[in-house]
Amino acid sequence: MVAVSDIPGTDQGEAPRGATAVGILVFVALMAAGYAYNVTFVQLGVTDLGRRLVGLDDAQVAGAMAMLAIVTAVVAVAVGSWMGRAGVGRDLVRMLRIATGVVAGQMVLTVLAPLVASEGVFLAWVLLTALALGVGVPVTFSLAVHLVPVRRRGLAAAGVTAIAYAFAPLGSGDWTIEP
Repeated sequence: MVAVSDIPGTDQGEAPRGATAVGILVFVALMAAGYAYNVTFVQLGVTDLGRRLVGLDDAQVAGAMAMLAIVTAVVAVAVGSWMGRAGVGRDLVRMLRIATGVVAGQMVLTVLAPLVASEGVFLAWVLLTALALGVGVPVTFSLAVHLVPVRRRGLAAAGVTAIAYAFAPLGSGDWTIEP
């Protein structure tokens, strides 16, 4: 298990100077990309996928989105709790591996989305998406402990928000699942 406090040159769990900027940049990039993915693809893309490609009505799509939100929340709480009990959150390498797996899983689900053609496959796809999001939420937020020094967390949060809001207009307007 590797913790930041185990790295030579750290002071009470803080990253060495050279690693601080890289850690902040990695964290901000990961979180901003996650926000962009969730706003554009999950909120706009899943709705378009269900309505236009699968042919569901508004109530069915709303039900699927509610399922996505509930399953994501339940999985996030369960994974976060497990991380705390098992000490996973203290292992940077393990956290990065899990985050990489989440990103890879989301990429596969995103690529497969235009192939979803029936209600059953759509609901299964939404469930898998919720599972990936539910694992990703506690893992990515927990990376702040390893990658961003306490005194820089406000700056990192501001960076994530600024990037997410700066790029939000690019995803507005007519949005379809294919692009």
